[in-house]
Amino acid sequence: WVKIRPPYWASLRWPPVESSEAALGEALLAGPLRIQGSWLLGVLIAGGLIAALRRRRRWLAWSAGAWAICCLLWSAAAAWPQDGLRFWFVGGYYSDPYRLAALLAIPSLPLAAVGLEYALRWLNAGLRRRGLGQPVWAAAALAVAVAAALTAGTQATAGMNAAIDVVSDDYQINADSPLVDSDEYRLIERLPELVPAGVRVAVNPWNGSSMAYALVGVLTTTTHVAYEASPAEAVIDNRLSQVGSDPAGVCPAVRERGVGYALDFGSKEVHGGENPLPGLENLATAPGFEEVAREGHAVLYKVTACS
Repeated sequence: WVKIRPPYWASLRWPPVESSEAALGEALLAGPLRIQGSWLLGVLIAGGLIAALRRRRRWLAWSAGAWAICCLLWSAAAAWPQDGLRFWFVGGYYSDPYRLAALLAIPSLPLAAVGLEYALRWLNAGLRRRGLGQPVWAAAALAVAVAAALTAGTQATAGMNAAIDVVSDDYQINADSPLVDSDEYRLIERLPELVPAGVRVAVNPWNGSSMAYALVGVLTTTTHVAYEASPAEAVIDNRLSQVGSDPAGVCPAVRERGVGYALDFGSKEVHGGENPLPGLENLATAPGFEEVAREGHAVLYKVTACS
């Protein structure tokens, strides 16, 4: 784990975003990151926790324990100071609170279901104690009422509408998309026809060009931003644009990594930062490159100096 986990510096990119009390309250209401939660879900999750304590069944204890662990990890990412303890719990990748916010839904759902079942059993037992047994029509009416209440209390809420708005904006592919815009996506779709199988493409993961591997399976020099470059990759990242003027110094690294192409997606980065790779800049005027395909501002170049 010490060898393969993301480096400590990766966790420093995501500072805490709220207090521990707010993080716990958001977890209970299934509304992390200030998305308005559902009071109905909060009541049902609390009912599931009560059922787990009172019934003392092993699988219920596991469900409650899983929820508690996820809440602990979520609180660490969302609220704890950026120190070694936070990194020990959530590492580099999960220091981003959005990732653990998404995970909260998984243990919350079975607890909410148990809470609903517990509440209905309690209601049914109370009616029977008063001699008000449920005829078939009453049971059917209750089922319809419960389904309607669940729909209104979970789907037709301000929090759900806000989440839908956020997601629809973040995942639309258009000219202003932060990770892969419409020009870049069209070029990525063409890559399997342009790049021979087994040949690697030099990319800058910060501008979205490494998504060529995730979306269409074309090999790239890196697949994510939190990578540590090998000596050959460092040469490519910093000196690939000099391959035409210094083939003896750059081509050995190009051949070692099997690089035959390079993607230029410009300088716009997904987080609005600046992480330039000098080796992938100004390829249009650098000797040793040939333009293969273009979609708007996105360009694929072939490395010709090492062939």
